[in-house]
Amino acid sequence: MRTFRLLAVCLVAVLGLVSCGNDKKEENKENKTYFVKSITMTVGGESKKYSFEYDNDKLSKITYVDYFGDSDEFTFSYPSATKVNIKSVEREDEITLDASNVVSTRTSSESDFATSYTFSNGYLSNETYSAESYTYSWSNGNMTTMGYTIVNEQGSVLSSSSTAIEYSDVTNNTNLDLYIWLERDGQDFCGFLALNQFIKNVSKNIPSSVKDNDNAPVSIKTSLDDKGRPSKLEYDGAVYTFEYNN
Repeated sequence: MRTFRLLAVCLVAVLGLVSCGNDKKEENKENKTYFVKSITMTVGGESKKYSFEYDNDKLSKITYVDYFGDSDEFTFSYPSATKVNIKSVEREDEITLDASNVVSTRTSSESDFATSYTFSNGYLSNETYSAESYTYSWSNGNMTTMGYTIVNEQGSVLSSSSTAIEYSDVTNNTNLDLYIWLERDGQDFCGFLALNQFIKNVSKNIPSSVKDNDNAPVSIKTSLDDKGRPSKLEYDGAVYTFEYNN
């Protein structure tokens, strides 16, 4: 009887270890971050594509192919722990990181102005470039509002806008902030890179809609692959298709 009880106790212990092991595997799976290999944007049958390369989890190159098949490359180098250099055929940018390894400033060979970034509790709160300023608000780990303001030389506001972002319950398990991607695609490319690659705290969920000022919300339809990653986003007439490195 004692032998039987001992075997039973051992069996329970083993099952408990197996259960804990499975729980940890599931937890690790849920917490895994997948690095995006490429994003293809298609509108009206025309496509452009961004491809990402990494070296030891650091961005090393982005290749961009536009609607006409023309391509450009942006290469990244890390001369020090606080400097990141971005080079393309037409321009060179330098990103400065602060002590917490998030972007602090960005300068470009194309402009005399530097872009500065401010963080609050580890989350991006402000981005200022010349007379333009973006203000970001966060709630429960997601970027929920973005305010944009442009002022004249006297500091008077020339124009302003506000964007509200709603989120689904689906976890964003990519290394990119998907709203920032949607917002900045087609604009200042290096500015987008600074935000998406070096802000560290990206929104934890996948956005479900975007509402600009008093306009009606524009929904975001997301399809997931077998690993729970975004495989396709449909937003404002465009389709974004994702590939991953692993």
